[in-house]
Parts: sequence; C-alpha cells; structure tokens
Amino acid sequence: MKVEVEFTLGFQETHKKIDENISRNLYQIRRQIKQYKTGERILSDDFYKMEEENPLFGKCAEFAKCYPEEISLEIYGHQVEYEEKDVESAVAFVPNFSNHWCQEYDDISIEYEECRYCYAHLKELSKKAYIRPQGFIKKESDQYGVLWVDGEYERFMVLPRLYDKLITGGISEQYFRPAYSKNKKILAYEFISDNVLPEKCYEDKNYFFRAKCMICGATNYERDEKQHYYAPKTISEEGALCLKEINKTAEYYHHHPKILVNRKMHDLIKEYVPSAQFLPVYVK
Repeated sequence: MKVEVEFTLGFQETHKKIDENISRNLYQIRRQIKQYKTGERILSDDFYKMEEENPLFGKCAEFAKCYPEEISLEIYGHQVEYEEKDVESAVAFVPNFSNHWCQEYDDISIEYEECRYCYAHLKELSKKAYIRPQGFIKKESDQYGVLWVDGEYERFMVLPRLYDKLITGGISEQYFRPAYSKNKKILAYEFISDNVLPEKCYEDKNYFFRAKCMICGATNYERDEKQHYYAPKTISEEGALCLKEINKTAEYYHHHPKILVNRKMHDLIKEYVPSAQFLPVYVK
C-alpha cells in the first residue's frame, strides 16, 4: 500500500513570540520540501504532497511533534494506492474523491437540523441539492466521473453518465439524489443512505472520541491533529454483515456521519473511473 499525504507546515496561531531557532528550522525544512509544493495555498502556507514513507515527511512530523505549541502540521488528505491483495481483503471502502470537486451556491446550500449543544447534523432539512455548473463538472459533463463537494463535510457525487452505469449494474436509485444547477439541470447524483451501521462497529484511528452529547445523544469524533500518518480503517464482523451499497456510521465525524460503500459499489465505480480514490476498510 502506497500512501501520499497532502499537508501544510507553518506556525501555530499564537500570541507569544516564536523562538528564533524554531523559526530558522521551519524555514530550512520548507526549503528542503519546496519541490513537493502543489501550487495551492491557504493564507500564507503552501500545500505539499509527498509519500508518507519519504524521510522528509518524517522530518516534518517530528518537527511538529517537538514543538506542538509553535508549529502546525495540518493534514488535508491521504491518497492511498493499494495492491490487489489490499483490495481482496477489504470488505468496505471510504470514498476519497478529493481529486475532483464541486461547489454549492452561496445562497443555496444543504441545511441541517443541528444539535444546539454539539452541532451534530441530526437531519437534513433541504429536499434538493444544488451545485455550481463550473470546473470539473463543466469540462467533463459527458464523461464518467466522481466528485467531492467542497466544504467541511464529506459529501460525494457521480456524474450522470456514471450514474446510469451504476443503475444498470444493479445499484438501486434509492442511494442517490439529483444535484441541480439553478436552471434545474441535473449535473450530478449525490450518495445518500438510510442504512446506519451498528454503533462502534467502524474505527478510524485518525480520529479520537470527543464526547457523547448530553442533549441529542450523538457520539462525536474529531480528527486527531497529532496523528500525522494514515491509519487503516476497520469494521467489526457485525458491521460487515450489515453493509449495503452505501452506508453511514452511527457516529459523527466533525458533525457528520462517515460514508462507506460496499465492494459491489466500489468495483463498479473503479470499472469506469480507475482513478477514483477509496480508502479500504478491513474486518477487525
């Protein structure tokens, strides 16, 4: 299994003065990894992308670990290339379609019934999804393709041509909802599901348990900022037996359930979009 990580390396937001030696070391490391810049930036920090096994990433991780109050190593995603044996032993997959993304309109976006205490998204209030007809959608509208909805929550879509193949391949229409432009044209189909997996069956060690909400009862997880390396995802045998084409966890990850697809769904998408990224999930 080959894992590429996308990250930024910069100063923590702090009001105290940063030691000159720490600042000097940060700039030296940035010079060493400049060849791995992606060209994207967030505020004053560049994005970098490299294999996790690269010693330079190890150097970045160790540097951030030594100075947690001064240095921030933010992980923005993992891209996993797995061998055939990794696919064969996986029972489910987490979509990771960050290579191609789309955006909602500023004035039309999915609204949720949120817990007033923990902010978990307990229920969707919007009946329809809307996305902008631009970027990848506009360029590849007549192709097979997968999409990630740009935002802080994990939402995934497929382009209409791929949707038709999935339906023909035996995937039920109940697992999709159309995403429209403002002029009512269907641009893509979003993954949806009412199949909630049993509690505690899914485990992702890149997240830590934050709290069980005293108001709504939601079990909330947050990304572990100290965990810089990709951790394999697992599911219990009970959870594996409950898998359908598209599923969501009972737990909330940054206010929203995780989406998992079964092998049938994964294999059909990979047949038409070989570059589609997934994270394998193994039985514990």
